[in-house]
Amino acid sequence: MTHPDFSYNSANPDSIKFSTDKKENIIINKNLNIMRAFTRFTGISLAILCFVLTSYSQDKPKATYIVGKSKVTVWETEKQGEFGKFIAKDFKIEKVYKKGKEWKTTNSFNLTELLQLRAAIDKAINKEGVIVKETDNEVNKKTDQKE
Repeated sequence: MTHPDFSYNSANPDSIKFSTDKKENIIINKNLNIMRAFTRFTGISLAILCFVLTSYSQDKPKATYIVGKSKVTVWETEKQGEFGKFIAKDFKIEKVYKKGKEWKTTNSFNLTELLQLRAAIDKAINKEGVIVKETDNEVNKKTDQKE
């Protein structure tokens, strides 16, 4: 039984030769190219699949409130506290605008946009049932006013 010769040129990794027969080498190299293409395709497909799965598994916002260019997004997160599990709400504020064909966001507001942001925040507070607790400073102010 004879074994085919094997040669490999590291300067040109695509030029793998298993025998001296040109037809056989052409077939082998075609098969190697198909395998490389399949590997690239599989790798790309796997990357796309991972991206799609992670984007679907990510939490979606509970609600979004928009007034003008101002936007308040409400996120709910289940957390473990001292007295058990509870739902925490986080609020993300941003200005949404279009530059050319692309939508962009920023956290910089002019006076009009700031008033729109205030309206969006008021909407979020009212709809989400946010309870504002008194802070130490507010309690101190009330105490000072009574005296």
